[in-house]
Amino acid sequence: MDYRIWKYEISPGRTEVDLPSGAEILSVQVQRGVVCMWALVNTQNKTERRYFEIFGTGNKVPVDMGIFRKFIGTFQIDGENLVFHLFERTD
Repeated sequence: MDYRIWKYEISPGRTEVDLPSGAEILSVQVQRGVVCMWALVNTQNKTERRYFEIFGTGNKVPVDMGIFRKFIGTFQIDGENLVFHLFERTD
């Protein structure tokens, strides 16, 4: 097995990311003005598409039938004036 920590850029709203199967999300932070997510991955595994969503503090988080969201982490941008929260969407 070949485990590594890989970085992925996350866009506002909904982002689709191809991660090696079984990847463990470690953190979300802003690096040089870009929202990034780090994951522990087994580089030998095939990839699978996973879905992530960002919601701002005070904004509505939809409650959809059959849609579940797992909280990943919180990050701040714009000089700590804006606070956002990253969730993984699992249908």
